Amino acid sequence: MKFVDLSSQKCQIMDMLPVQTVENRDKASRRFWSGDEDKCLADCLLDMHREGRWKTEGGGFKPGYLVYMEKQMSRLLPDSGLKASNIDSRLTYLKRQFFAVWEIKQTCGGCGFGWDDAIKVVTGNREAFNEYCKSHRDARGLYRKSFPFFGIFEEIFAKDKATGAKASNAADRDDDEDMTRMSANETEDIPAVNHSGGGGHGEETSSQTPGQARASSTSKRKGCKRKKENNDALQSLAGKFVDMMQQLMQNQTECVAQLVKSFGSEEKNPKAGLVEELRSIDRLNPTDRLKAMRKMSIEDVAMFRELNTNEEKLDFVRLILDS
Repeated sequence: MKFVDLSSQKCQIMDMLPVQTVENRDKASRRFWSGDEDKCLADCLLDMHREGRWKTEGGGFKPGYLVYMEKQMSRLLPDSGLKASNIDSRLTYLKRQFFAVWEIKQTCGGCGFGWDDAIKVVTGNREAFNEYCKSHRDARGLYRKSFPFFGIFEEIFAKDKATGAKASNAADRDDDEDMTRMSANETEDIPAVNHSGGGGHGEETSSQTPGQARASSTSKRKGCKRKKENNDALQSLAGKFVDMMQQLMQNQTECVAQLVKSFGSEEKNPKAGLVEELRSIDRLNPTDRLKAMRKMSIEDVAMFRELNTNEEKLDFVRLILDS
């Protein structure tokens, strides 16, 4: 009988599955910012803004400011391990929140909800706010969510928003120059934090600001290409997997058929059930039973079954054993 080795089949299937590398796992990881780290970032950004050395005429920052902020934050928070890529990702998120809150503050005074500068949250009618979010996606999740750095961001970026410079500034156009200073193995940070209570943690999205539209567009094109390649690879993998499963099922079907055939042939064996018949003879010990089964031919079994009483069967078996 041929039995199929399922372990080899399993190994072949596992070999075809995509392997998640350490680099992919690192890129998929999220970094959670603490309240102290957010405060340090906001303070460094404000100092850099007021110092003026990194400012551009358009209201943005000069190329290299992310690396400068990395050094400043590393000096103030040496154990944080923050890199320029982490700071860039966090600023993207905070600026998106700020511009959404700033627009609410400027335009929603009579809408039933608005920005409360005293407690730094959006308050008012929740239903009216939800209706507003249908046409202002960036405002989603901001109701009653603390944004303690609004005043700092307003001083730095409100002029850009008012003059339309938010969509383009020198720092955003030259982000690539900052990134070339970082290690090639450094993973992109996807920050997540909730400012409620000053130090709580929550999840944040990775949306791009309008100022990074060109970089975002390039990233999306690359993402679409990678997605297509992944889809093609998955389709090929699925086809191979189906073929292997079909072969496996065929092998198992043949194995079951062989088992059924074997059981069927056993039922036709003339000696089938003989052991039970010998056990019914009380004065026949186990050793004699085994010897009788080995020595009895098919004709002997037929004759044994023609006998009516156990006494006759016992005498017959003894004759077989003595022969």
